Amino acid sequence: MVFDDNDAGGNQQRIQLKTSQYASELNLGHLIHTADNYRGSLRGQGFELRSDAYGAVRAGAGLMFTTYAIQHNARQRDPAGDNSAALALLKQATLLSQAFSQAASTHATVRLASHEGSIQPNASTIDEAAAPLAALLKASATQVSGQRLQSAYSDAPAKQTSPSANAVPHSGEPILTLAGQAGLGLIAGQSLQFSNGR
Repeated sequence: MVFDDNDAGGNQQRIQLKTSQYASELNLGHLIHTADNYRGSLRGQGFELRSDAYGAVRAGAGLMFTTYAIQHNARQRDPAGDNSAALALLKQATLLSQAFSQAASTHATVRLASHEGSIQPNASTIDEAAAPLAALLKASATQVSGQRLQSAYSDAPAKQTSPSANAVPHSGEPILTLAGQAGLGLIAGQSLQFSNGR
C-alpha cells in the first residue's frame, strides 16, 4: 500500500493498493511506475483498476460509465449520479424514435417497438405503463431522497423524475448506462454479440 503526498513537481499525489497475486492493483491520482521506494516514470493520471486474473464490477441497483465530467471542486460538488448529459441524448433518441415510428405508420409499415411498446402498446419489460425508450428515460431520470439511505432505497422504485432541493439522481431500475461524450467503442478480437429479452 502506498500513500504518496509528494508535491515536488506539481500535483503528484497518489494512492496505490496492490498485491503480487495476479498483478492486481488499484492506482489513484498521479500514476507512476513504483518499485519499493523508487518513484519511476509517469504512466498516466486518474485511476487504474487492473488484474491479470478474472475481475467483476457489480452494482445491484444500476451502474453508470460516462466520460461526461461533473463539477467536483471546493465550491461545487455535483451528485455522483448526475446523468444529465446522457439524459439529454436519451431524450433526443426518444423524439427521433417517435418521428421514425410516425413515418413508418405514414408509409404503412411496421412502427418502432422502442416507441410504441414491446410486449403490448405502451408497455415494456421494465415498465408496464411505458414503451422501452420512455421507460428507460424514466428509469434514468429518477430522483431519490438525498437525506437518508433507506429513503433513497424506497424512493427508487417509484421513479419520481421531478427534481427537488433534497433529491439526488439515482437509477430507478437496475440498468447499465454507457455514455461517451466523443464516442463509444466496442471492439472484440473475435466476436461481439448482443442479446436482449425482448
